[in-house]
Order: sequence, then C-alpha cells, then structure tokens
Amino acid sequence: METKPIFTVIFEDGTRFLGGTDYFDTKWTEIPRKKIKRIIYKLPDDTYLSIKNFEKYYHMIEAITDLNGKNSGKVQLQCIYLMGKKNKKVVVYKIP
Repeated sequence: METKPIFTVIFEDGTRFLGGTDYFDTKWTEIPRKKIKRIIYKLPDDTYLSIKNFEKYYHMIEAITDLNGKNSGKVQLQCIYLMGKKNKKVVVYKIP
C-alpha cells in the first residue's frame, strides 16, 4: 500500500513539492522558497484541506509524550495547526 504525503505544495510556477508521509517528519522546513499558490494538506481522517491565496503559510504539530504509565515514552498526535497570513491577519485551522 502506497503512503501518501502529508501535504502537497503547488507553486505559482506550476511545480509541486510533496511533504513527508509521517506527521512527526513532515518535511515542512524543506519547502523551497518560492511563491505558493495552494497547499493541500492531508488530515488524520484521510480527508484533505486546501488553502490558498495567503502571503505566508505555516503549520505546527502538537503532540504529547506519556511520561509514566503503560505507554511511557509513546508520542501521541494531539492537534495540527495550519496557518495562513494575509493582510496582517493570521487564519488558523485547528485540526484535532
């Protein structure tokens, strides 16, 4: 079974960048510094969120680590924050 990327960036020049396949190694910091047309982001339930027309984009993964108990050391995804900046305002999509 093929694993799909967490996100796809489509640039103004028509080229694309595929993100990582793991929420803990998304490859976000490897996105080339080019004008972004749209980002299509895969959500944990295998649906997609597409955002476009922002001046800047950012994402953040919130995860917790169990320090005690039966799952000690296990990292668990809590939320994904996908953000876009336009006209001095930041729009935040919080995905649980």
